Amino acid sequence: MKFVGLLRLAVACELATACNSPSPETGKIADLRDRAPETQTPSTGEGHSATAEYRFSDFDNLPKEFSVLFKPDGGSPQHYVAYIKDIDRAYFELKRGNAAKAAESFAVIGKETLFEMPNDATWAGHAESLCRSGQNAEGRKQLAEAQCSHQLLSNRVNCSGLDRRVSEPDFPAACYREYCEAEILRPDFDRPDSTRPTPGDEQRLSGYADYLDTVARSCR
Repeated sequence: MKFVGLLRLAVACELATACNSPSPETGKIADLRDRAPETQTPSTGEGHSATAEYRFSDFDNLPKEFSVLFKPDGGSPQHYVAYIKDIDRAYFELKRGNAAKAAESFAVIGKETLFEMPNDATWAGHAESLCRSGQNAEGRKQLAEAQCSHQLLSNRVNCSGLDRRVSEPDFPAACYREYCEAEILRPDFDRPDSTRPTPGDEQRLSGYADYLDTVARSCR
């Protein structure tokens, strides 16, 4: 799988106040999420769609199949925890039926610049919220970004293959930018990899694929 070297542990240990190695069950997907923060557009953790009713409670608003892949664990850096908290708030709005408001929140979070990791956790929720608010064409574009991310993480496509598709209609440009135009990430997603995902990673990616299928049905 293309996660070998993603953590850049030596660099991360110099930048972070402590080095936290992922547990064996999390595999290299956790490495992608557990990067030390540097200069970036900060995620507030307070959300972009404030409502009096929202109360944070252990990311309970995240869809289960999404949560298994993206939910922070005890070793996740604070900037990533804050980022997913914002997404939890956006999903809260979606669960309440405020699809248009959720779409606005996902759009704002999706414009943030994260340090050495792709801002890919907004795409599925953004797609679902757009489609549930009647913007199916725009929703399908966001869904294509999420599907591209899943394919890269699953080792089904690589950046070299995406290079040949950049002129295609509906090309997942955001996915390409976040993974393939990022100097620190591209080498790990630029070539076929002889290793397979760990069983834990395969399970997480399978769950996320199920969620994307559910979103796709809402976007038809």
